[in-house]
Amino acid sequence: MPNPIYVLPSPKVPSMLTIDAQEIAIPPRILSSIQAGEAIFIELEHQPLAILLPGGLPAAPRPAGLCKGEFTVPDDFNEPLEDWGDLFAPASP
Repeated sequence: MPNPIYVLPSPKVPSMLTIDAQEIAIPPRILSSIQAGEAIFIELEHQPLAILLPGGLPAAPRPAGLCKGEFTVPDDFNEPLEDWGDLFAPASP
């Protein structure tokens, strides 16, 4: 039996529906593409409707500090960029 396929609604819709692939009529070539690792974008009248993603959901969120020590943030990271000038400076009264 194949893994379940997760149907994600269009962005900004905070819900998820899990459907067994045998419950709906997914053409074999589409199912094969998903099993091969491809994402399938579904459109209705040329508008994004949903995304079919392969595999399952991540087992657990990635822990904080996963890349600790692999790079360093420069001391001047929060300093204004010279070539941006006053673009983001507050407006004068």
